[in-house]
Amino acid sequence: MKNEIWLPDKDSLIPNFEPFTDKVISSIDNINIAIDKIKCYQQKIETSKRLWELTFDAVEENIAILDNRGLIRRVNKAFTSTVHKDFTDVTGKLICDIFCQDITSKCENSEEFSPCLCNLRYIKYHDKFFRLQFNHIYNAEKKSVGCVFIAVNITKEKQIEEELNSLKEKYKKIFDYCFDAIVLFDTKTESIFEVNPRACELYGYEEAEFKTLNAYSISAESELSRDVIRKKENHVVVRRHKRKNGEIIFVELSLSYFRFNGQDLCSMVVRQISDKDKIFELSGD
Repeated sequence: MKNEIWLPDKDSLIPNFEPFTDKVISSIDNINIAIDKIKCYQQKIETSKRLWELTFDAVEENIAILDNRGLIRRVNKAFTSTVHKDFTDVTGKLICDIFCQDITSKCENSEEFSPCLCNLRYIKYHDKFFRLQFNHIYNAEKKSVGCVFIAVNITKEKQIEEELNSLKEKYKKIFDYCFDAIVLFDTKTESIFEVNPRACELYGYEEAEFKTLNAYSISAESELSRDVIRKKENHVVVRRHKRKNGEIIFVELSLSYFRFNGQDLCSMVVRQISDKDKIFELSGD
């Protein structure tokens, strides 16, 4: 037998990488798809962030994001405009040092800050009035990690309120010190809405007692009085009224009608007529 040397076929010496290559290519494709998705998500996040920034700065109210120590982390444009400071000048500062004093306090035995909601609902800052609001920010463990501070400018509302209070005070003085008795009542329910001190004096009722009466209970001619109100007459030259003790008095009435808070009211100004000759003259008797 001859000695023979076996040599493998050259093709058999080259390993078949095709399946492995397909897997590598498939993996690379998957990685590229994942990268594209990540980029897409990043773009969406950036878009959402820009929209949030635009919305945050477009809000008219003064807003500051505070950490759990009361330090400012972010503010909107309205806030910087109100305090006349740049964003960099307020970041990292205590809200009470920038906007107003004593709007935050330390919790007992804690370094975390707590809003003083009970004492400071409203503040005056640079001749403007603001309504304050604190909303806590919670993490996934439901632990407070800071809060949103909101200061709403209510200067116009405050000015209107002060003007109304001033007018109310003037009206009250006129109403209380008027020489004639004044009775305000609802023309539909016939309940007495308000009386002045002179009315209490004239009819002999305390104010609280007076307001429990029917408007026509002080008239000795209730049906005639109702007819006057139905016709919305403005002047009655003489009418018989009665005091708490039953005494009959003669009065002259001036009436005006108006609507207030959904109620149809009548303001009745009552002047007592004590001159008998005047009574006969006015009544025509």
